[in-house]
Amino acid sequence: LSDGVNPIDSALITVNGIDKNTDSTGRAVFDGISDSTNIAYTISKDGYEIANGRRTLSDSMICTGNVTIRLSLRKVAGTSYGTEEQAGIKIYPNPSDGLINLPDFNGQTVSIIDANGRLVKKATVDGGRIDLRPITAGIYTLIAETQSGIVSVKIVIK
Repeated sequence: LSDGVNPIDSALITVNGIDKNTDSTGRAVFDGISDSTNIAYTISKDGYEIANGRRTLSDSMICTGNVTIRLSLRKVAGTSYGTEEQAGIKIYPNPSDGLINLPDFNGQTVSIIDANGRLVKKATVDGGRIDLRPITAGIYTLIAETQSGIVSVKIVIK
């Protein structure tokens, strides 16, 4: 298990209901699952996105008794409920009348979450901006994906 470059130590991997932690090389060894051709896995580690999936093992993989599956987790960027500068992205104006410039996210989808955690709007950034004017005035969280992970920034619609 790696982050794409470095091994991830002490991640919890669950395979077919069996829990193991990765070692310093990012490996976890599971005994007794070679009888199954279908495996389900969940991987979790603080600071990384949770990964879930299924794999089907071929007969030749099972016959060897030794199966290696390479997986990577993506880091979650530091969450910021402060300013866009703290999150490392450009959002302006903030506070806004509802037209918000997001030059770093043109063509990408962003989510707007209200104070109760409900998804208010999912919008694709077009021309470097999104139109949130139909949304009621208030404080919201804008969630966007960056190269280093997911960031959330407080935005104010006036």
